[in-house]
Amino acid sequence: MKQFDVHDVTIGENQFHIFPFPAMRAANLSAELMKTLAPIVPVIATIMGGKENILSSDASSVVSALQTIDGDKLENLLTKLLIRDRNVSIEQNGNAVPLTESIINEVFCASIEDLYALAIEVIKVNYGGFFEKLGLQYGNAGDQ
Repeated sequence: MKQFDVHDVTIGENQFHIFPFPAMRAANLSAELMKTLAPIVPVIATIMGGKENILSSDASSVVSALQTIDGDKLENLLTKLLIRDRNVSIEQNGNAVPLTESIINEVFCASIEDLYALAIEVIKVNYGGFFEKLGLQYGNAGDQ
């Protein structure tokens, strides 16, 4: 079953396990995701459609897009993507431990770029096909 397929990703020195959201939860969250991230959808689409890293894309377009996002809404969205459904865990001492706010604060303190990288991986797992199709519309980040 797709819902139980784990996607492993290493970010920084940490191994994470990401499970897809149930379809109805993903549909519900997609509205908030699009509303919050609408200003940067072209940037995300080109990065994901072209398999580019956010840090290797055009920094000025990323920075200007991020300036339009409300911090409280972004924090709420990150909580829903990474914590609420217990769909993301971190490998600690040989055990998979579901992310909590305190674990996120410890792991990503002074490494906020890795927090965003993990959120992007969760989005790829759940909405990758959607953004890849948008990437075709907006073009590959390397073509800009």
